[in-house]
Amino acid sequence: MQGKSRFTNAFTEKVAGDAVGSTVTHTARNHAVSLLSRRSNPLSQREDVLVQQLLSLNPDIRAVYELKEELITWYDCSSNIEQARCVYKKWLLKAKRLSISELNQALITFENWEEEITNYHCHRFINAAVEGRNNKIKAIQRRCYFTRNKRYYLLRIKMEYNIHLLDV
Repeated sequence: MQGKSRFTNAFTEKVAGDAVGSTVTHTARNHAVSLLSRRSNPLSQREDVLVQQLLSLNPDIRAVYELKEELITWYDCSSNIEQARCVYKKWLLKAKRLSISELNQALITFENWEEEITNYHCHRFINAAVEGRNNKIKAIQRRCYFTRNKRYYLLRIKMEYNIHLLDV
């Protein structure tokens, strides 16, 4: 759910970082942003207390945190495509009404990809496996950047995926 990541990161880094303030260490600030970006249900009791303290610092933080949780619930619980589209449009309207500049930038992406995002509820397929393979191939490309032998490069990719049945 890449959209969610962009949504939470764009906002929490700016607003949560500002709310926590410059008096805390960089590590504490990153930890605060990390806590706000995660799902609320697997948080430990200590982490939940910290999240509640962070949410009390700024009403915008609380509003965006609740939006993030609503989006996660929408992904998990929408039973069909019609319901998913209806709830998604209501979610977008609610998010727009907050009129927070960082949030509005992320909402442009959500609007541009609305059909693709809601289509998830047709078959619930994701492309995580393909993205993982692409990332591995990119890592191989970085390691083999100066290799001029194309055959060696292709063999490295095949070796990574144990494609021993293909002709070389």
